[in-house]
Amino acid sequence: MSKYDPFLSQEGVVARTIMFADALDGAWTAALLRDRSASIVVMEGVLEYFTKDQTAACLHMLCDSFEHGYLVAEMNSMFIVKHSKQHDAIKNTNATFKWGTESGAEFVELEPRMELLSERSYNEEMRKHTLRGRLFATTVGKNVNNRIAVFRW
Repeated sequence: MSKYDPFLSQEGVVARTIMFADALDGAWTAALLRDRSASIVVMEGVLEYFTKDQTAACLHMLCDSFEHGYLVAEMNSMFIVKHSKQHDAIKNTNATFKWGTESGAEFVELEPRMELLSERSYNEEMRKHTLRGRLFATTVGKNVNNRIAVFRW
């Protein structure tokens, strides 16, 4: 199911589509409008539930489906994967994290058409705002927590 929701920007009409689909089934890409501009795909709370092979398949599908694009992806560390049963977001569910990375460069290894533009740890951001964030970032480190990375192809 998708919802086409155009809205106005300073440059004109921009298409925004919110989709509920199986990210591993490439059929959802056919439902999106295509033009000469790049697509932006946001996968927050998605890829950490995939295996390494499923993540690679998803990245290949994105690059095969869109000539140019950006991916904004949330990534977990292997530490979080190993301790997923204790993670507050999923400890009371049957879900588990399947694969984690130490760097977004591991996504580029899976799909060389992608380029890592930026990567930011939640810990790095939280240290700016709270004492707890500063303590956590200083003692635990930046790559133990989730990270947001931006890729382009």
